[in-house]
Amino acid sequence: MGSRDDVHWRQLAPLPLDITMRTASLVALLAISTVLVALEIVLWDGVRGVAFILVWVAVVFRGRRVGLCISEIGLRDRSLLRTRTFAWHEIAGVEVRPEGFFIAGGSLWVVPHHSVPVRTSLFYQHLRLARWYRNEADVVAAMHEIQYALAWSRNRGV
Repeated sequence: MGSRDDVHWRQLAPLPLDITMRTASLVALLAISTVLVALEIVLWDGVRGVAFILVWVAVVFRGRRVGLCISEIGLRDRSLLRTRTFAWHEIAGVEVRPEGFFIAGGSLWVVPHHSVPVRTSLFYQHLRLARWYRNEADVVAAMHEIQYALAWSRNRGV
């Protein structure tokens, strides 16, 4: 087992390819319009314009990495602002909890041994445009994969 730096993290239940392509198209459109607006801002006020561009690029690149990842050392939950890593020995279990009032759905929660449960970035929603989002079966399948990996790590003594 290597250090945390040389571990391969695999994303669980990524969004479907067509949604990824639609998102990429939208991002490209936003990028073009942002560049045009940014050029105007840079010409108007150089420091603010450059800062705006740098923040926007950072958010776009970070957004591409959002999700729940698994490896031989544990789980990693990447959100837009934070990354949490849970070693297998820290996890008591995982569960899917329903949530939402206006748009029903649910999300995957990590239950640590000595802490409060943590909501992850892996979620589903019941919408008419379900093919644009993960469905409940995708999240449940990810939960089963995590439970299998958790049992495997306990049998190995990790």
